[in-house]
Amino acid sequence: MGSRKGLSKERYKIIEPFLNKEKKLKDIENEKNISYATLKRWVKAYKDDGIEGLIKKERKDKNQYRSLDEKTFEFIKESYEKNPDIKISSLYEKCCKFIKTFSDKTISYHTVYRAVNNLDDFVKNHASINIEKIKRKHQAYRIIQTALDVNIRDFRKNSIKKPYLYLMYDVSTDDILNYYLSFSKLDLKKSTAFLRDTIIKNYKSDEKNFLKPQNLLIDSFEIKNKRKIEQIKENLDIKIENYYEPNKEMEKFVNFLKTDLNNLLRETHFNSSLLELDKILYSYIFMNNIKNLNEEKPFSPTGILRDIDKLDILLGSAKRKVQEYGIRFRNGIYRNPDLKEHVGHILEIKYNVNNPKEIKVYFKGNFLCMAYLFSNENF
Repeated sequence: MGSRKGLSKERYKIIEPFLNKEKKLKDIENEKNISYATLKRWVKAYKDDGIEGLIKKERKDKNQYRSLDEKTFEFIKESYEKNPDIKISSLYEKCCKFIKTFSDKTISYHTVYRAVNNLDDFVKNHASINIEKIKRKHQAYRIIQTALDVNIRDFRKNSIKKPYLYLMYDVSTDDILNYYLSFSKLDLKKSTAFLRDTIIKNYKSDEKNFLKPQNLLIDSFEIKNKRKIEQIKENLDIKIENYYEPNKEMEKFVNFLKTDLNNLLRETHFNSSLLELDKILYSYIFMNNIKNLNEEKPFSPTGILRDIDKLDILLGSAKRKVQEYGIRFRNGIYRNPDLKEHVGHILEIKYNVNNPKEIKVYFKGNFLCMAYLFSNENF
């Protein structure tokens, strides 16, 4: 009993700043790494029953799963995405059979019900688009990611890693629109920046405006910023959704690419740099000639593209103070002579997480200048 009372006091100390109106629950959530729902439950329990309400009670369903392990939760998500119209009772039966394959524990109907209803709307609605009905170009783009079996030196962390390849293609034609190499898995910031780069890359000078998709389908569960997704829908009318159904033609292409890439690297003096790998992939994907490695990427017409600022919603955003030496952001220093007049001011910056070489700087909501990254040897 003593330890349970100690636990109740510990919980009270955690929510005390909220009860005293010193902090918001969101701030406590971030500081303590405790879910918002749990904190709300503790606050309600304290308001209803005082410190006694925070004592952990013994549950009747002690031998049942209360918090799902990752394996079971992934099973529920995968079952749901394959059939969003599945009845909870059917999903519960499937889940019970699945758990019996590796555990003696049982799971309650309520736990399965709660798991489905707590899935982010983005996950639950991912299957709303019928991919078979997409026949018009630029109606939907899709991003897929695959790990390459190539050892590359990550100079930032001084280590050897295997990079990920992201491919963006037009769903109606399977035409590859763009690609990107990264040492980290796909997330929302990388996806939206990748989309922006793709829109700019595929701009043609005879077009009045840039072409953009109505839908962006992404093969990743790391897309969790619902507010950002809603902002993109509101500003650009692009609906971001999750989609996992395999594309056999694209899978064939990726398998061929990996095989050809490994064969080529065995034949050449590959220097294990991401830049060199990038040149090889560009020749393979867009030039249909993997030997033509001296071909330069075309310059993206950012400067003449109309309404380019509308795409800023796809960039990351932050605020930074201007120092005498420039703006420090993500372990880099960004400079532009126009920043000298704003030393000491906190300005908004917008950045492409996939391209750390430059940032856009804004003063009082208006574009001020581009600031460019200087490497250490420039100081």
